[in-house]
Amino acid sequence: MKKTLPAILTANGTIHCEVVILDLDGTVVDSGPGIKSSIHKTISRMQLPSRTDQELEAFIGPPVRQAFKDTFSLSDEEAERALKTYRAYYFQGGMYEAFLYDGIPELLKDLKDKGYRVSLGTSKAWVLAHRILRHFGLRSYFEGVFGCYLNGRLDSKELVLQAILDHYSGRKTLHKGRLGLPGDGAGEDCAIQPLSQEADLHCLMIGDRFYDVEGAKALGIPTIGVTFGYGTREELQESGAALIVDHPLEISARLPALR
Repeated sequence: MKKTLPAILTANGTIHCEVVILDLDGTVVDSGPGIKSSIHKTISRMQLPSRTDQELEAFIGPPVRQAFKDTFSLSDEEAERALKTYRAYYFQGGMYEAFLYDGIPELLKDLKDKGYRVSLGTSKAWVLAHRILRHFGLRSYFEGVFGCYLNGRLDSKELVLQAILDHYSGRKTLHKGRLGLPGDGAGEDCAIQPLSQEADLHCLMIGDRFYDVEGAKALGIPTIGVTFGYGTREELQESGAALIVDHPLEISARLPALR
């Protein structure tokens, strides 16, 4: 028997969800300072053409490997070398040069209190996302952290979101080692219990860029676009966001309790 989920009203009708997927960069945290700093160091090390901070905002959201290729017209081999150089700087501390957006901790607590299943879906490598959430004390709010692999596997938002659908539907579940790191506050309490394969799975994406909206749309997932990140209202509208908000607490106000 299918569950009856409360409706979320949008300008284009209603949507339903029980699984909420949040993007990381530009949605949960403003990761721009650390990303830009690490890219500037990579540019210097590899003697690439200089770019302004504003131009480097193109790196916030999409897979970094592809952003290097697009921004500097690099070959696959050159982009791979740039990515390794960038990650060396980012691992050294750049990942922690970030700021929580106002209202995010309150939103995450509200989603948990209302009974939503919450996971992270990011184009960033999942091992980095784990550490960033842990650094900001947010890891326990997320049942799972989904992202690409360091070797480039799942290197698009659509592929990451498909992995989330596969897990929650029970088609391909993550092993326990992927659901938490020692001391991150997740552990057994945060292990995902997949929904039954017969369930009509209802997910909702929350993100700040067209990559989030289009990746979700390809899988039939509606998106709430946020303007406090790196995307514009126009970008979110054109890509087809179901709803656009200016503050995390507007999302809380829109999502009814499931329990």
